[in-house]
Amino acid sequence: MASASQIRTIYSTLATKTIEVANSVAHNTTTPQIFDLNKLSVFVESAQLPARLLLPFGVVGSKAEGRDHRFVALGNTTKVAWQVVDLLLWRPIEEGTGIESVSADMVTYCAQYIKMIRENRSLGLAQVEIVGANFEADAWEYPPESGAWYWGVLVTLAINETLSG
Repeated sequence: MASASQIRTIYSTLATKTIEVANSVAHNTTTPQIFDLNKLSVFVESAQLPARLLLPFGVVGSKAEGRDHRFVALGNTTKVAWQVVDLLLWRPIEEGTGIESVSADMVTYCAQYIKMIRENRSLGLAQVEIVGANFEADAWEYPPESGAWYWGVLVTLAINETLSG
């Protein structure tokens, strides 16, 4: 029997991976709250920030989705190339003086995220591997078309999964 995709497990496993980041305004470190697919809310309150949102396909930014599904040889084994979106909302834009108030924190976050994925390349799952990541530090509107803008980092993970059977 063919195996099912582990995409939901990939999301829930990513939700267990914390990233501690220096906060240059508060002069301390902080660990962003993580909102997995089953914990996402329509709006994020300032008190919940910083927050990581593991978003479903196509919600923000690069319109990530399962990009490629292909069979391997003549059997039923397939390879799926997933793109998973992990959006960090660091601070509402109206709080602070501009990009200079968050740029160092966002760059540090990217460095810490890279450390996390290097230490967890397979996410502890068979037939799954993180093969790349794209980082976009910018102003992000969440939810889309809400008028609520945040400084943050959009991480798009390229994850390959092999399904056997």
